[in-house]
Amino acid sequence: GVFKGLKSLRVLNLDHNEISGTIEDTSGAFTGLENLSMLTLFGNKIKSVAKEAFSGLEALEHLNLGNNAIRSIQEDAFAKLKNLKELRINSESFLCDCQLKWLPLWLTKKKQQLFVEATCAHPESLKGENILQVVPESFVCGES
Repeated sequence: GVFKGLKSLRVLNLDHNEISGTIEDTSGAFTGLENLSMLTLFGNKIKSVAKEAFSGLEALEHLNLGNNAIRSIQEDAFAKLKNLKELRINSESFLCDCQLKWLPLWLTKKKQQLFVEATCAHPESLKGENILQVVPESFVCGES
């Protein structure tokens, strides 16, 4: 990976870098940063977060995904981040379907809702709703 040999790096700031694809479809993009405690991806063009996006970042404590038009986050995208203390997300673009049902439950369970401003853009019936206020039964798939 691009960060190979940077074992001692603790803070990585990638704000406003036009980053999009890296986090969406590459697993192990951050391999070699096993001691990283803070990753900031604020103000990029991230639309989706893949399950393996943050693999290799077990020491991560602070993750800032703020100011990205995130539509989807795959289930367990944050599962390996056992030391995560602060997750920042603010997006009004979420696709609030069955694929996202896990996120509000996880945020609440892990007490990570404090810095999360996540709003549904679709379906129309949930547009403008905070994902933390949407009842789990409303996250459905297969309906237009």
